[in-house]
Amino acid sequence: MDDMSTAIKNSGLKCQRCGGPLSKCEEFNLMFQSSIGPGGLKKGYLRPETAQGIFINFSLLYRLAREKLPFGVVQIGKGFRNEISPRQGIIRQREFNMAECEFFQNPRTSRSQR
Repeated sequence: MDDMSTAIKNSGLKCQRCGGPLSKCEEFNLMFQSSIGPGGLKKGYLRPETAQGIFINFSLLYRLAREKLPFGVVQIGKGFRNEISPRQGIIRQREFNMAECEFFQNPRTSRSQR
């Protein structure tokens, strides 16, 4: 990452909007990290195709749930991946049916915390 940041700085690249300097490069993961399992000690990752929509629309969903916790949201839809496959052409697109369920609760008032 430092090499990439140095190369950007040395090349004189600037922000296209404001003309200011670009920030340092950093790693990021487009998938949402969550804790899973009893006690929540294991890391799990939610699929970005479905999970992002639920979290982006949280305020609307919370309002639809009469602003009361707990509530759950289930979303079903299609996801697509591009794969490199030498047997069936250079690139093929795979289609998946996916479902995501998110259950929101207040940790201070949930039964497991009492």
